[in-house]
Amino acid sequence: MGQVAAGALNYLVEMLPTVLCHRKAVHGCGAVGEEVFEFATVAASAGDFGFSANVDETKKTWDEWVRILPKMWTQERFSYQGRAFSMPERAIIPKPVQKPHPPMWVAVTSPGTELDAADRGMGSLGLTFGGFREQEAKIKEYRRRIKVCEPAGAFVNEQVNTVNFLFCHEDLKYGVKTGQRLSGTFNYLAAQLLPAREAMPRARSARARP
Repeated sequence: MGQVAAGALNYLVEMLPTVLCHRKAVHGCGAVGEEVFEFATVAASAGDFGFSANVDETKKTWDEWVRILPKMWTQERFSYQGRAFSMPERAIIPKPVQKPHPPMWVAVTSPGTELDAADRGMGSLGLTFGGFREQEAKIKEYRRRIKVCEPAGAFVNEQVNTVNFLFCHEDLKYGVKTGQRLSGTFNYLAAQLLPAREAMPRARSARARP
């Protein structure tokens, strides 16, 4: 396949901003020139409440959307009546260049999301905070579950991509020291984010958390 220009799927992001609300649809152009489509849910309650979203419903809504979008890509005309979204029959254009549609991925930052990806036949795009043994166990379970998955799209995208930390230097001692400092700084900042994402200013009219 020839290289697909980045932005070929921007119409989906532009078309669905209000209904997706805090759920994000992110796409990118890979090194091999193939368009990919990544799904994620925003973890921060501040983002949820900012769009009047029910935090207890986000995973259900996400699951509904990952099954709807491939049908929009592949069906000539599409209609849908569902829990979180409904639309009359329409022609969804333009269609993706890739056939039947771009590979589907899940952004994995919370433990267990890689299993959600496997159960839906989607690629796992993650950021690791653990060691190699932990990642090996997660990937092994991902491979096992995706073999018996119910694909959300037209095909299974059995791929795992995990970002880890690497720093190279010709001086071993300097490389180890600097690498540990960089990864340590990242882990420290990430640790501050996890509890802080639940903190938010509260107006008098704001809905109280259960």
